[in-house]
Amino acid sequence: MDRATLARLEHDNMVTAISLAGTQTPGARVERADGVALIATGLPLRLFNQVIVEGTDPSPSAIRSGVAVMRGRGDRFVVNLRAGQDDRHLALVAE
Repeated sequence: MDRATLARLEHDNMVTAISLAGTQTPGARVERADGVALIATGLPLRLFNQVIVEGTDPSPSAIRSGVAVMRGRGDRFVVNLRAGQDDRHLALVAE
């Protein structure tokens, strides 16, 4: 297995694990759409409150929507981009 495939599988596993953990928290919102995963648990750790770019061609509007959801909830959160692969979204996230 090449490194790129291994990295993709590792990323997929991380998103799935955090998503599953998030669904166990009352009041959580966990969604995956348009190449973006939204995991909003309300727990006081950014690890469990993320907007994660997961697809090969994520929708900028899905990233914006995820950030808007997090801001609306008031949760401390992070936008998780993959180094190199998602660099084109840095300016959007910086907004």
